[in-house]
Amino acid sequence: MNLKRMFRPPRTTPLSDEFMRLARARVKTVLFADDDPAIGEMILRVESMLAMDVTVVRSAAEAKRLITERDFDAVILDYRLLNGSSVPVYEDLVSRSPKTYVVFITGGSLDQVSNEVHKIGPAPIYPKPEALNLGFFVNLLGQIGIRPRTNAPF
Repeated sequence: MNLKRMFRPPRTTPLSDEFMRLARARVKTVLFADDDPAIGEMILRVESMLAMDVTVVRSAAEAKRLITERDFDAVILDYRLLNGSSVPVYEDLVSRSPKTYVVFITGGSLDQVSNEVHKIGPAPIYPKPEALNLGFFVNLLGQIGIRPRTNAPF
């Protein structure tokens, strides 16, 4: 009796390219800091349509704490938060995680925000009405590889 023949392991098929692509794909992490709770709620609704894990905070202190605890692929900062400016958060990010994609949004003067932010490093700054348009937001996130889920309405 040939034991080698009896205990041959089952044949396996190579993994599909699609399976391997999905296995390598990683959900992107986004920190969104805005003092307006309605905006935070809108972002959380968008999360379900995009392949991302979003964390929403309302204060600079919360944002600073989170960036010390974990890495984010992108950070979107409203210039004004509950306890002041988000610029100190950006300073921490530049020194701690220089490859993190950071975007500022503001309802205030773009010139004022630009002067303060660009002393620290380059970061795009968008006015709030434009930045809160769903299509614009989706395109912005697409810059770091976040794409709509296949069943998303856009």
